[in-house]
Amino acid sequence: MTVPSEVVMNIRILKALSDVFPEGPARHFIMASTLRKLKKPNAITGDMLWKFLSTYYSVSEELSIPNSSSNYICFTLDDYLSLQSK
Repeated sequence: MTVPSEVVMNIRILKALSDVFPEGPARHFIMASTLRKLKKPNAITGDMLWKFLSTYYSVSEELSIPNSSSNYICFTLDDYLSLQSK
């Protein structure tokens, strides 16, 4: 497998993103769909896609939570399951 050049990779990503732009809470599902659209999904990884979007469009993988306090605790499934078993 050869690594595509940066220009070729950028063109392929832009073609794959032509329908919908990954933003908002559903952006991870959009990214998964975009990776499936690429003809050689193993040549361009999700990390390459996020790097491209963060470089040219200031899109980050993390979702910023407006008006969140510093003591915000992220939900984890393990915490939920431990509460259910009590």
